Amino acid sequence: MHRPDHLRRVSTAFEDSASTRLGQFFGPAAEKHPGLSGFSLLSHGREAFIVCLALADLAERSLDMQYYSWDGDTTGRIIVDRVMKAADRGVRVRLLVDDPYYKASDSVIAALDAHPNVEIRLFNPLTNRSWSIVDFIFDFGRVNRRMHNKLVVVDNAAAIVGGRNIGDIYYGVNTIANYRDLDVLAVGPVVRDLSAVFDRYWNSPSTVPIAAIVDRAYGRADLDAILVRLHEAIAAADYPYPIDQDLEELAAQGAELRDNLVWAHGRVIADDPETIASGKESDDVVAFIRGRVAQLKEELLVESPYFVLPAGAQQPSRRCTSAMSGYAC
Repeated sequence: MHRPDHLRRVSTAFEDSASTRLGQFFGPAAEKHPGLSGFSLLSHGREAFIVCLALADLAERSLDMQYYSWDGDTTGRIIVDRVMKAADRGVRVRLLVDDPYYKASDSVIAALDAHPNVEIRLFNPLTNRSWSIVDFIFDFGRVNRRMHNKLVVVDNAAAIVGGRNIGDIYYGVNTIANYRDLDVLAVGPVVRDLSAVFDRYWNSPSTVPIAAIVDRAYGRADLDAILVRLHEAIAAADYPYPIDQDLEELAAQGAELRDNLVWAHGRVIADDPETIASGKESDDVVAFIRGRVAQLKEELLVESPYFVLPAGAQQPSRRCTSAMSGYAC
């Protein structure tokens, strides 16, 4: 059970994105498309991984990350390492993760949280840290409501949002099974909207600092011990993607990505974190989709790992075809 007396600070996104390296990198292109945001689909695991590392390496002021699942495998360790290196440079790091996959690793998370520039919070955490099944039996309505957001925002200037959690299986590294996922790199005004969503979740009463959950204070010695283990595990791994690129190389690759952005109007729709945690139904996303469907004239394209239709929707009046996890209706 977390300690309600633990100091819990409200914080918000970094505002002066134009003064940062990323802001200046994407700024001229954004100025040519006033009111629009730039987008690039990250369809392949290798590309998505390299872009994620690049953004962490280029961060100067803030790095906000929100994930449902963050596996403790090689991919997870490498990204943690880059996040901690950003914190060493003075970047403010805020990590918000969903809880059930982390209850056995509270001490690891608390050790990382001991870094002065890092704060880690859990969303809607289980009360019983030792016997989680108790919560699922007696408080199922609450603990079954999880946070599935996947988001990275760097210096409030660039963001990755989409379907990939952090882990080998999500980036095409797992040799036994891989998930077909899709992320979007975004720059421009929509990034500020994504930051607003992150802040809404971060400052929600349903998020709890890891320091308020663990049974003791963690300090520099705990952090150093975890980092030693982290670096040893990364060094021993045979990872298929490049992880040692310098900033000039990243900038050269980023220029090609920037020059091929698609500029369009972007809108962010997200569920209210309080309705998720309370067990109430959130209708923000559903209402938006219903509104768009009601206005359909020819076609709707959907990319989703889940497409579960109620009985009344299984006899569409318009053409509906599917390919893998994509649908056109």
